[in-house]
Amino acid sequence: MSIIRTIGLQLHLYVTYNDHALSCVYDGKQHSLKNGENIVKLCLTKVEDMLELRFDGFSWRDTTQAIKLKLCYKGKEIPLDSIVTFVRKGNKGMAEKELKNTKEIFHNGLLIFRTYRRYFQSYICRDMALVRDPADLIWHIDKSDKGDKYRDPTGDIGHSSDIVLLGSCHLNGTNPKWIPSLGDVLCETFPDKKVTTFAPNGINDWALLHNAIWFAKNHQMKNLLLTMNIGGKFVAKSKFLDHTVYVPSMGIRFHEDVPDFEKKRLLQKYTIRRKTLWYMLLNKKLQKLSGICESKKINLQLMNYTSKQIWFKEHKYTDLYNKYIDKDCLTSEDRNMLRQCYMQMIKDLEIV
Repeated sequence: MSIIRTIGLQLHLYVTYNDHALSCVYDGKQHSLKNGENIVKLCLTKVEDMLELRFDGFSWRDTTQAIKLKLCYKGKEIPLDSIVTFVRKGNKGMAEKELKNTKEIFHNGLLIFRTYRRYFQSYICRDMALVRDPADLIWHIDKSDKGDKYRDPTGDIGHSSDIVLLGSCHLNGTNPKWIPSLGDVLCETFPDKKVTTFAPNGINDWALLHNAIWFAKNHQMKNLLLTMNIGGKFVAKSKFLDHTVYVPSMGIRFHEDVPDFEKKRLLQKYTIRRKTLWYMLLNKKLQKLSGICESKKINLQLMNYTSKQIWFKEHKYTDLYNKYIDKDCLTSEDRNMLRQCYMQMIKDLEIV
């Protein structure tokens, strides 16, 4: 497993002054700032970290003094509004004052960076699952989601349900051909039962089983329904500062971000060529889940959702894709066709 112990951010300081030079103190070292662009390398060792930079040299005698700020990661600008605070202090005749969302500095004081997990998920670890504990739920923010104003899907989970439904994008209402979602039809069919759906985009069967084990251990339920989807994809895992990062489905779009990408791509190709080995690992994970469900008296139901290669044939499952789904209903404008397919399958499921 790859280990990323530090992350380097580049703070670009665009400095202007006339007669009075400016300076910056960071990590115990003083940096003299020249007119024009200056770059300070910030080193983070924790996801939730705090860094301070002190700026000196501002004087009321030089009205041209100013420092514009820009933050970059791997050469690309990332927002700094939500993680910086400037404390104006050490200025003659001016009271100390805290200024949020600072992008430009005109006075002596402290520039404080406070990073947090949502910020990393939004701008540094996009398309990857960043978790505090390796056993935590795997989910991530798509590149299509703008900024860090996303909704955390774990906030809707609660503590107990009658039915827990797990899967990927085919369940969360973002894929037009899978609307209505199976979760919606379950709610219509069982109006007196609480149905919880957890379906992050882009996760494969390994990540699905990982999430299922979390639910089986931490959530009270009677029924656990898994919509098996992509079995042949490798899951990349790395230690990222004091957190763990998962890439649920390795693809070329992760080239710039995934630690040791090329090594992981070679390992993925190896597992794809030797599916028997990978399927053995998946079945081992499924057996672990089955044991937990049996001990907690959870009714575990497997459904083949879209896969033509079914790796879990040794286990009891419902073949939604090949037995119940009319392929025309996925592209038809009449979405009731898909609803009818779901309803027929639900009749055959053993929901308690």
